[in-house]
Amino acid sequence: FPSHDIYLAPNVVILRGGSINDLLTVTSGTIAATVASTYANHVAIINRLLAAGIPVIDEGIYGYSSTPTDLASTRSAVVQLNTLFAAYADQFPTQVIFINPVGVTGDSSGAYLKNVSSDGTHLTGYGGMLVAQKEAAAMTALFGRSSGQRYPGANVISNAMLANTGVVAYGTVATGFTFGA
Repeated sequence: FPSHDIYLAPNVVILRGGSINDLLTVTSGTIAATVASTYANHVAIINRLLAAGIPVIDEGIYGYSSTPTDLASTRSAVVQLNTLFAAYADQFPTQVIFINPVGVTGDSSGAYLKNVSSDGTHLTGYGGMLVAQKEAAAMTALFGRSSGQRYPGANVISNAMLANTGVVAYGTVATGFTFGA
């Protein structure tokens, strides 16, 4: 991300890094190099934020259940990276919170759990809600309970539980909600 973004001084950054996109072409012959490269990039981002005094909520990689060239290698890379990300976060217990996707969006093999992804790559509205619950818990751990309304705008959600969906270029997404300040 651009260096000037750090100067905006966010109170926290939710890092949804270590993208599955980095792993879509991994094979048994490239897994070690791909994991090493993805991990190095991920750690560089975290270190840059920590150097600026910005705490990080690291979400790891949610899971994968689509059909790349080598599904077993992709899932293995997901598991390896999430293990590395968690270990790295453990080194900074007051500055980095790792949200382990196992049991939330994925299982211990790196596969998505039922109903959290409709295409095997992206989260459904339900999957996003499960992650948001973990994000809220992490934010509370960092900052304490909310003492009142912090967003003075109006949220209008006509799509309860984001159950209604539409199809866009990259897959099925929840529809029927708007946000306004």
